[in-house]
Amino acid sequence: MSGATPYETFCALGIPPFTTYDEWSEAPLQLRLRAMPHAFPAAAFAGEAFRYGAFLGWRWEDAISPRFVAVASAMAPEALAATGLLATDHQCGGHSCWAVFYVARPVAISKTMQPDVAALCQDYCHAHGGWFMSKPSEAVREFFHEEVAHYRARWAAAGISTNAALGPDGKALMEGVYPLDASPENLSRFLADADAELRALGPLAADPVLRSQLILVTLADNSD
Repeated sequence: MSGATPYETFCALGIPPFTTYDEWSEAPLQLRLRAMPHAFPAAAFAGEAFRYGAFLGWRWEDAISPRFVAVASAMAPEALAATGLLATDHQCGGHSCWAVFYVARPVAISKTMQPDVAALCQDYCHAHGGWFMSKPSEAVREFFHEEVAHYRARWAAAGISTNAALGPDGKALMEGVYPLDASPENLSRFLADADAELRALGPLAADPVLRSQLILVTLADNSD
């Protein structure tokens, strides 16, 4: 699949697209977080319906790697379909309207973590007037670093690590994208059934290299 675009790679593998722009996946796949079992209602900016959900999988740059493609290609089509993976293109970052890209499956959040996730998504909705993004301007850079520190501490208090997910500069965090480390401890605490979610990914999660690249992220409505 050398020279293919990410979408061409995923289509060739049989991984369906999931695009979440302002109208939340109007096309090409009719799929809304509100209707999915991992999504939970929460109050939000301007009192509008608010949607969010957790996903387990890989960043696009890892999913188009020869390693991922080789393991996925060796799986029977029905086995790959059973992973529930979606080629997710998610709008985020408030008014900046950034996009993040994952190949990931929707996963169920544990009942004990649901209130924390709902509160966090609500708190960050329209954060800093809708300008909480991965590449902040000088005017909001200090606020950004304060928010990253607060995000780390908030999850640490709940027994969840974020160091690998955020990286040294924290730019993986922005409105609508809330990454967590996909460590065994985090998965066990955050997910309703971590073992079942990993089993669902089959040989992809069993591969040592791909397992080390696995990500856990909550995606939420973007206020713009």
